[in-house]
Amino acid sequence: MSLMDFFRAPPSPSKASLLALQEARQALLQAVKNRQLPRLQGAYSNLMRRKELARCYHSPDMIDELSPDDMVSILQLLSSSSRLSDHSLLKKVMEDAGTTLPPEVQIAQRGAMLQSLINTQQQRAALAYLADLDSKGVEYNPNLWAILVSGFQEIGDMEGVHQTMAHYRSSKGKRIVEPYATYLEALFDAANSKGGTPDEEEISALLNEVESAGLEVTPLLWSKLLLGYMKCNMLEEAHRIDRLIEKEHKSDGSFSPANPENNPLWNAYIRFHRHVGSLAETQEMAKALKLHGFLPNEASISSWIQGAGSEASISELYEAEGCLGVQADSASWGLLVDVALRKEPSGVDEALTVYREALKSIPPTVPLIFNLIEYLCQPTQSHRTLNPPLEIYTELVTEEQNSKATTLSLHPLSTRLYTTLLHALGDSLSRVRRPKAGVIMSIIGDMKDRSLYLEDHDLRSLVPQLLSSVKSHEALMDMYRVIRSLNPAAFSAEVYAEVLRTAAFSSFPFPGARTIPFKLYFQIVQDMVDRGYPITMTVYQNLFQHYRGKLVVPVTHPVNSSILANIRGAHSLLRLDASVTPSSQLFNIIMDAYSRAGDFEAALSIWKNDLWSSRITDQRSISIILDSCGWHREKRLAFKIWSELRANEAKGRLSMDMKCWESWIECLCRLGCIEEAKRTVLEEMGSPQSRRQVEASNPPFANAVVVDTLLTFARGKSSAEQESLIVSIKQRLPDVYIEWTELSLRRKSKIPDALDSTRQSP
Repeated sequence: MSLMDFFRAPPSPSKASLLALQEARQALLQAVKNRQLPRLQGAYSNLMRRKELARCYHSPDMIDELSPDDMVSILQLLSSSSRLSDHSLLKKVMEDAGTTLPPEVQIAQRGAMLQSLINTQQQRAALAYLADLDSKGVEYNPNLWAILVSGFQEIGDMEGVHQTMAHYRSSKGKRIVEPYATYLEALFDAANSKGGTPDEEEISALLNEVESAGLEVTPLLWSKLLLGYMKCNMLEEAHRIDRLIEKEHKSDGSFSPANPENNPLWNAYIRFHRHVGSLAETQEMAKALKLHGFLPNEASISSWIQGAGSEASISELYEAEGCLGVQADSASWGLLVDVALRKEPSGVDEALTVYREALKSIPPTVPLIFNLIEYLCQPTQSHRTLNPPLEIYTELVTEEQNSKATTLSLHPLSTRLYTTLLHALGDSLSRVRRPKAGVIMSIIGDMKDRSLYLEDHDLRSLVPQLLSSVKSHEALMDMYRVIRSLNPAAFSAEVYAEVLRTAAFSSFPFPGARTIPFKLYFQIVQDMVDRGYPITMTVYQNLFQHYRGKLVVPVTHPVNSSILANIRGAHSLLRLDASVTPSSQLFNIIMDAYSRAGDFEAALSIWKNDLWSSRITDQRSISIILDSCGWHREKRLAFKIWSELRANEAKGRLSMDMKCWESWIECLCRLGCIEEAKRTVLEEMGSPQSRRQVEASNPPFANAVVVDTLLTFARGKSSAEQESLIVSIKQRLPDVYIEWTELSLRRKSKIPDALDSTRQSP
């Protein structure tokens, strides 16, 4: 900086605002020129802020506005995107522009809005929008009806196709042939998809309608007829159309191959002749067309390859290039890849050969690699590693970076390409090799850089898989934040439920990583609440189930302080959360978790203060508190609780099922009260034969499970005592003894038995 620069006064706020506005406008137009959609949102917002600031100092006539051409370029770029965020920006641009634009720009606006609705899979909204334009009598391009028919056709919605044509027929706009031609193509494709043929009367009526509307049967319409009959394998009709095309060509100059507008017709002609003829015949026909002035393009080679079908090969593609004098583009090579993939068993290897050959003349693109990556990522290819599709994806990304291209950001298939890779990486968690979380993070980061995002339905299936690829709960949180940053708005209540469930039940085989800290868990909960979704009981239930599942019994000492601290922290938050009223099921899980962690006092407090006093005790609650008393050797409390339970049962306030009695027998045995357990099983429970009097409060009859528990704990007694117990059971409970004997034999032979699964787990 020179001395004069130092003392030179800075520009006035008035002048600075105009300079900033000019820079913002240039940045926006540069983003449009480079088709950088990810930068467009920020650049446009910055321009509008600068414009507001400039208005504080200058009159409107001094502020440069976007030119009509600039506005059209912005709208066209935004309408090409399949992202909802770009659709929202397009609506904002149109609102900001107002209604004072030149008529041609307003027509472009309406076309861009319709195209954007279609690209974002809002075909029904697009139909309503176009019908509304027509009813209001505003000017629009009548070709929008053809675009909308094609939009419904792409998603296989024939009802929408028919509805669109019904609206078009009753519309006030100018009649053109394009909607009829697109409708004709949709009719043929619908019939072909079902393996049938179109209704000839319907086709004939449509052609008559075209003539009745005063429209000529154009080359475009002839091309649809020729390809339609060919696809439906109606070759006799296709040959008839082929002869009519040749006749029209000789008598009508509008069919001239020298007219570039007729290329769709003559490309269809090439495809048909290759479909029914040989390579040599097609070459001769193509040479004849060129003598009549035909100027082939890349689509001509694609048509040739499509016509060759399963016979298409690398050598034929080169033959087509030489004959037509045009280099094949990624679409043509992509078709060749598809042909190879349909070949078994060599399909994949041949497709990879085609792909590598293509790279000798063209860079990798989405159309070239999409079907190949999708095929390689299929579960049926699980015997292969994911290295090939990841390498192909890396080559595409590298090419994009080197050439500063933006096709990955703009192509309609880009998001699907990324989700295919992520689904494959997620599925591979169950395969032999576990993918590195870094690979997943890199792909998601690349999506974010390109402003691509995952939709709700993809998130629900991907979240559990991707979050399970990490090695710790901290890494899980990092993965969650990266995924969420793609599109926070797509995180629905269902997606958050999947995240929380995965976070709660993920297991990591590393010291210190076995349980999720409750503070991390509730960071996700806070994000959910901030999005306006309420906390449900399941949120707490999953977490306490996670902690309980990490604790095994018998209870060990010292207390598991780490898990216990998390249980206490989460329990404190639950107590402060007025939005959740815990059920007996939730209290049962917390009580069991405290007991397993070694805090019997906390477990007992829940029993007394939350369950028993509130009269929401259930069978599971009783089993858990009795198990806790047994494991923690709380003999006095066990008998006190049991007495209260029996007294309330006698008064009809509760009922205890077999599970409760099984838990009581096990509790007695753990407390060393084998004789009391023996008395309860043989006398109090007994059998239908030994216990004549049956009342509502009487216990269930003894079964093989309680006998098995009793005999298991009696192993610590002397042989004589064990023998005496077995004799007593044989005499008092003969049927149950037989059942227990069969159970023991099945266990020895390792035959699964339902009785085992009903026994209360220690």
